[in-house]
Amino acid sequence: MPQTFQGEHLRGGQPGEVALTIDAPRFPSVLLTHANGSLNLGVFQAGTHAPILTLRDHDNDGVVDLLTYSAVSADGEPLVDVEDYGMDGQPDFIFNRQAGSAQVYFRGRWHEVDGVGTGVASVEVDGARLPLKEIMGEIGRPNL
Repeated sequence: MPQTFQGEHLRGGQPGEVALTIDAPRFPSVLLTHANGSLNLGVFQAGTHAPILTLRDHDNDGVVDLLTYSAVSADGEPLVDVEDYGMDGQPDFIFNRQAGSAQVYFRGRWHEVDGVGTGVASVEVDGARLPLKEIMGEIGRPNL
């Protein structure tokens, strides 16, 4: 019979924040927070506590609207991060940390991001160069 691990309700760092944590040896840890109408769930790698999955209700409307997940090494080093805005099943942004490259899904296809990490990242779309920040706003990325 599987064991059930009970977490504790804790007051978080924000007024009105309640957190539930589940942390058991050799198992991924889980953090569930509820603050000011926003629900967030995080799953973290066992041992390293590197984030491997998050679900967020970023706009506090009661609907989860952001999914992020990461591939991490056994040592907890992040390798690839994926973001899905609107939880529609289509990844919107992929960042390959090892290669230092990123791609964004925009207007029905994938585009390579130029200038990753420079603060002036851009994407070529139909012969025009658009700032990545503008594209991210258009595809619905919340301000994280």
